[in-house]
Amino acid sequence: MKTIKLFDLNSYINKFNATVLDCTANGNCFDVILDATAFFPEGGGQSADVGKIDNSTVVDVQLVDGIIIHKTTSRLNVGADVECSIDWDVRFRRMQNHSGEHIISGIAHSHYGCTNVGFHMGNEITVDFDIELNDEQIKNLEVLSNEAVFKNVAITTEYPDKATLSSLDYRSKLELNDDVRIVTIDGYDKCACCAPHVKNTGEIGIIKILDSMRHRGGTRLFILCGYDAYDDYCIKTNNLYEIAVKLCAKHNEELKAFNKLCAENQELKQKCAALTKELTQLKSQNIETVNGVALLFENEPDMQVIRKLALETAKQNNVTAAVFSGADDSFKYAIASMQSSVRDMAATLNKQFNGRGGGSDELVQGSISASETAIKEFFSKI
Repeated sequence: MKTIKLFDLNSYINKFNATVLDCTANGNCFDVILDATAFFPEGGGQSADVGKIDNSTVVDVQLVDGIIIHKTTSRLNVGADVECSIDWDVRFRRMQNHSGEHIISGIAHSHYGCTNVGFHMGNEITVDFDIELNDEQIKNLEVLSNEAVFKNVAITTEYPDKATLSSLDYRSKLELNDDVRIVTIDGYDKCACCAPHVKNTGEIGIIKILDSMRHRGGTRLFILCGYDAYDDYCIKTNNLYEIAVKLCAKHNEELKAFNKLCAENQELKQKCAALTKELTQLKSQNIETVNGVALLFENEPDMQVIRKLALETAKQNNVTAAVFSGADDSFKYAIASMQSSVRDMAATLNKQFNGRGGGSDELVQGSISASETAIKEFFSKI
């Protein structure tokens, strides 16, 4: 039951008729074999096509032991002639991205000696090279790749015979001998690939390298091409516009406005820290104690401020200071002392009120489940 690969003959076929050769239930889906198909099965880093066979939805397509299996949501009658349609928007976007990846990989190979050791097309598209590229090389790679797009050169496919194949210089991750499909982008790349591609590089539209990172001794690139790159550009432009409005910044002056905001924010942080320190010193003075413990309840969410207040109170009044912040039956705390270890006090407090925390002999912090009344009662009895 060998299926004719229509996607090999013409990658632009998106509607076709076929005959159902077999249909077998498989879990919640059905495995369907057609006499001919334009549905591309997952392979070469590219996901499978989706679409319709008559009124049944094709959710996946796989190549199993040389047989193309269409996974559908409903049963199809064996021997029936069916109308098939591919989700063309999904397919064309993948063709743009895959063809763009070939250009990037071909140029990286010819200019920097890179070998493509990994390629994945999902929500994000990644390309892995075995050589570490610097920022300047990656920027140049993007420029050269888009030059290939603007030149609108042809992308061709062929199945060369063994003699011809042996004489070709082409990229491939595997050692291949039989039925090797070669995709050629004239002047830029020649690669063994089973996936459908656009006819000319101009159809890719644009190639954008979004990000890069070191990966297993080489470089991983995050890329988008064509419509996906355009959609990403629109999202980022809209986000930048919203930021510009909030910053009251002119077009293309958003970064300048943002840097100004960061500088102002840093200045305010420094002023706030100075005021907080002054306030902490004032609060820590003349505190009444309960059994030698200065007990404070504050409406302060910042744990750093709570710790500073406990330390300053303990230092200024030469006592053990316990500072609590919270509401209802949930409090964060910091306990400090310059005279003796506060670990045992914190351990008893945690055990009493199902708490947790830890620290040094001088300062401990944590959280407990208790009311303010219960906390005060606890310290009145220690």
